[in-house]
Amino acid sequence: MYARLKPGITRQQAQAAMDTIGANISKEYPTTNKGWGVKIDLLREQIVGAQLRQTLFVLLGTVCFVLLIACANIANLTLARGAARQKEVAIRSALGAGRWRLLG
Repeated sequence: MYARLKPGITRQQAQAAMDTIGANISKEYPTTNKGWGVKIDLLREQIVGAQLRQTLFVLLGTVCFVLLIACANIANLTLARGAARQKEVAIRSALGAGRWRLLG
């Protein structure tokens, strides 16, 4: 079963309440509920364990690093293109071209 904790309720408080409810149910129906209990876990810990979570953070860091390298490469290519066109832009500017014409 999945449930949501009320705001301000800790996991320990919820576990204590569920232990009480489980004990009452075991007393009321001893034949069917003997030995059963309730354990409260966070959903994210059930779906993504601690080991996998750490691996996902490492993967996220790696992806961000590769994206940073790609952005730096694009910036470098743009600067190189601008440096290669410096003479052309100077001539067009001297002939009176506007800023938008210089970009094209």
